[in-house]
Amino acid sequence: MIHLAAFADEIDPNIDTQIEHCKLNGVTHFELRTVNKINVLDFTPELRQEVKRKLA
Repeated sequence: MIHLAAFADEIDPNIDTQIEHCKLNGVTHFELRTVNKINVLDFTPELRQEVKRKLA
């Protein structure tokens, strides 16, 4: 089975917009590189939990 994937930060820096547009276009997988222009390696524990909750 083929799954569409995207670099979500190229859609928008905001995680809510990234998720919304991926869902609208049937994209079920995406590469999480940045959120709000913050690299995943630099996420605070709070931001990490927020993103985890939104992607659940």
